[in-house]
Formats: sequence, C-alpha cells, structure tokens
Amino acid sequence: MLDVKSKESLNLGLQNFMPIKERWTHPQLTNPQTNITSSSFKDWDEIDFQNTNSSYYTSYELTHQWEMQPGQWTVELFCDDNLIFTQSFELVN
Repeated sequence: MLDVKSKESLNLGLQNFMPIKERWTHPQLTNPQTNITSSSFKDWDEIDFQNTNSSYYTSYELTHQWEMQPGQWTVELFCDDNLIFTQSFELVN
C-alpha cells in the first residue's frame, strides 16, 4: 500500500474525463467546531461532460489539523452506479 505523508493543505486527488460519483473513506474525523464525526465523504454530483471540453478533478484537501488522521484512506469512483476505480493509501505523520 502506498504511504502518503500528511501535511496541511495536502490535496489528494485524481483527474478523470467521464461523469462520475466519488466516495472517500477515511479514519474517523471529528470537526471540533461542529462536533460532527464522520468516516466517509460522498460527492454524488454528476457532471455532464458532453457539454464541456474539460476534465474533472476529484479531490479531498486536508485543510485542518484535525483532518490529518493517520490510517487507511480510500477513494472509489462510480460511473452509472458501477464501481470503476478504487485506490487505497496509508496516511502517515
């Protein structure tokens, strides 16, 4: 498994050229301002690529110290509700 060293403003992402849905799974994170805890992030917005000539960048940016939790992170991409790509990596301090 790939090790990725955490740092503030680290942008974890992939570039793609088709309408996709994405799901990020990560160690449990708790936002100290809202007290909301989560272990996944979904973006089900679909982009109509037939009306654009550009690609789409799928990403999760570590913008806060509390997001930099070491452990396994996984991104999954779906097209027409079918899993088409998955990549896991270990976020390390």
